Amino acid sequence: MKIKKITVGQVATNVYTATKGNDVIFVDPGAEFSRIDNMLEAGDNVIGIILTHGHFDHIGAVNELVEKYGCAVYAPLAEANLINNPKQSFYDGKPLEDIIYVDDNFNIGPFSIKLHKTPGHTAGSVTYEIDDVMFTGDTLMNLTVGRQDLPTGSEADMYNSIQYYKTFKNDYKIYCGHGNDSTLFYQFEKNPYFK
Repeated sequence: MKIKKITVGQVATNVYTATKGNDVIFVDPGAEFSRIDNMLEAGDNVIGIILTHGHFDHIGAVNELVEKYGCAVYAPLAEANLINNPKQSFYDGKPLEDIIYVDDNFNIGPFSIKLHKTPGHTAGSVTYEIDDVMFTGDTLMNLTVGRQDLPTGSEADMYNSIQYYKTFKNDYKIYCGHGNDSTLFYQFEKNPYFK
């Protein structure tokens, strides 16, 4: 699996593509549609978009990608209320339509996606595990965690999510919603929230 990353928008949100063969999924396409679209290479076949949570900076380019590629959008079931509530998501664009809300592991073409419920930043935040990588959104970031003072955020939930991450035995590559990439074991050792 090949991963590409760019950073977009007013709060420097990371957007990813994951590619197997010619099949591509986007992770958290937040802003700057044209730059995100330019991540693709000739012959790429966009088959889906996955969202770790529903804040504006992670969903802003979804509608334009769907309009161009006709791809399905997958989001955590527990995040449905936030995604559809501008006062909670801070998203003032056209509402996202036809989202497939997921609450368990799922497949998109050749991608077998494990869904881990990791609330704290928002009530429905998730981490997606694909092969040997994790897309952690704004739950776990390099040497920190996501803020918990926004709508549906919870310090207690974040604490529980950190404890949950500690149960993993493999040193996954971590692709975060903001900041630098990392590895899970590095976070175990260096991230102060894991102490």
